[in-house]
Amino acid sequence: MEEWIAQHGDAVLRLAYAVLLNRAQAEDVFQEVFIKAYRHADRLRDPERVRPWLLQVTMNACRDLRRSWWWRRTRNGSELDGLALVDRAPEADPAGAAIRSDVCHSLARAIRSLPDGYREAVVLHYLEGLAAPEVARILRVRVGTVHSRLYRARQLLRQQLEEWGVEP
Repeated sequence: MEEWIAQHGDAVLRLAYAVLLNRAQAEDVFQEVFIKAYRHADRLRDPERVRPWLLQVTMNACRDLRRSWWWRRTRNGSELDGLALVDRAPEADPAGAAIRSDVCHSLARAIRSLPDGYREAVVLHYLEGLAAPEVARILRVRVGTVHSRLYRARQLLRQQLEEWGVEP
């Protein structure tokens, strides 16, 4: 279990935050996902299936939370701290690192501003590196829908970044 958390914990937390836009709720989902993983560890013998399974369980937990009475009543969703796109590795060029950091923060902010379906597809495809068919399975949509969402999300991101004066 510790190995799964080390290998896939960041991806689970990143996806939960991208869906819920709330750090505390994403951490709750993270815990719920790994509790389920612990309970079903005997079924997850193939290491290649662990990551997709964890991401699917994460999406399901997020959907359940968003459908809950509590979510609809309190919808206090968005924070501005979550989606970490900034590479924390040390840089030889501090000025270049500062520019890249600003661009990454702007991009993360723009991703958070996307509608739910677009944001989920972007996070799963670009940040988690999943292929469109796998994203479609996790989101329970057709592959063509994933491609459409990614295309439209790129347009929206480009438009938003241009409005903010950011050149990616």
